[in-house]
Amino acid sequence: MKKKILSNFVLSGLSLLFTFSVLEIFIRKLLPQSKTNVINEVNAKVGWLHSIDGLFWEASPGEFNVQSQSNSEGFFDEDHMEKKPPHTFRILVLGDSYVEAAQVKRKESIAYLLEKVLNEPVSSIKFEVLNMGMRSFGTDQEFLTYHYFGKKYKPDVVLLLFNADNDIIDNSMDLDMKVTGRRETIKPYFYLENEELKMTDFVPSKVLKTKRKKNQNQLSKKNILSVKKFLREHSQFYLFVREGIRSHPKVHRLLQSVAVMAKYKRSGEEKPIYYGNQRPVLYTNGVPLYYNIYLEQYDDAYENAWRLTKAILLRFKKEVEDTGSYFILVSLPGRQAVYPDWWKEILSTYPKMVDYPFDLSKPERILENFCAQHEIVYLSLLPRFREHFKMTDQRLYYKYDGHWNRKGHRVAAESIYQFLIENHLIPLKDQPLAG
Repeated sequence: MKKKILSNFVLSGLSLLFTFSVLEIFIRKLLPQSKTNVINEVNAKVGWLHSIDGLFWEASPGEFNVQSQSNSEGFFDEDHMEKKPPHTFRILVLGDSYVEAAQVKRKESIAYLLEKVLNEPVSSIKFEVLNMGMRSFGTDQEFLTYHYFGKKYKPDVVLLLFNADNDIIDNSMDLDMKVTGRRETIKPYFYLENEELKMTDFVPSKVLKTKRKKNQNQLSKKNILSVKKFLREHSQFYLFVREGIRSHPKVHRLLQSVAVMAKYKRSGEEKPIYYGNQRPVLYTNGVPLYYNIYLEQYDDAYENAWRLTKAILLRFKKEVEDTGSYFILVSLPGRQAVYPDWWKEILSTYPKMVDYPFDLSKPERILENFCAQHEIVYLSLLPRFREHFKMTDQRLYYKYDGHWNRKGHRVAAESIYQFLIENHLIPLKDQPLAG
């Protein structure tokens, strides 16, 4: 009897292993999944930052496999002296994952390329470009990053790279919580009260206040996390299933409640770790929330999010200028606004969208008018990216990952460099991007 039970158990195990292997091969060949081990530690000032002095990797099958090194503050950059050396002109670049640039080598990133071309001409001035980009950050967190981390370096120019595709959502507590399906905040938010900009109180997590109890249940969870870590790093099928679950908030929350999926990962006794801003697709009348930014007519939630964003930008500009620095806003275009065939692909994926009028240049026009009204130096990369595609037929974005590829970073760096030269914003003669 025992032999029969054991035999059935072994056969069942082998059957499951065979099924899993077939599914793994199928997913790897036909539906490859992006993967990363980049983890972000909760930070009480800005919400999260990378673990300091860490080595991370990020991969998208057939597109890139890149290692990145974080510095002593948690950014993908080298360390910089706080005191600015003599004859040094500093530029601080802030933004989200496009600026962070985990999808390319550091020497291929926008911040590095900008610094390189600035230092090409023989000059007594040395240019330093500091990269404080961070994935999933909105304008609010980028402002706080400048306030708590960037300002002390006394940059001469602050470049804020604005991503309209998701920054508007990130800045709004209402929209951000709706999109992520979270029930508790993992970052500080700003809000408007009688047109005055205020910030919410932010307590990163209860685990920062009390140490976890060591018991059998904790040991069991540790074992589960070890298995999940192995699957996350080695199994494409696991990643496929995980992202499918995350696209259904109710199922996701149910699995979180029984510790099958984590709300936060933790390191040591007290630090919760956040694994990125994975977001399900949510809809407004059949339109995915992320594409609402291109609607000709916004609803109240988006109008309010734009009002809030503009207030944050004005606060940002004031603080930068109060410290003697120059504030420049650079708008990053979504790839669907650059390539008509990708927009058509989106419309075919979400057919209800054809019932609504869209304007893919609307975010840039809003920003351009706002900046003109408030004397903010503004650069839109959209016309430059469209012109590049028209002239070369080259794609500046990864098809599956969606971020800039090496060419995208180079064209963005070249465009910003030319803008700085043409508008006499840096003490340097014109020079084309080397290489």
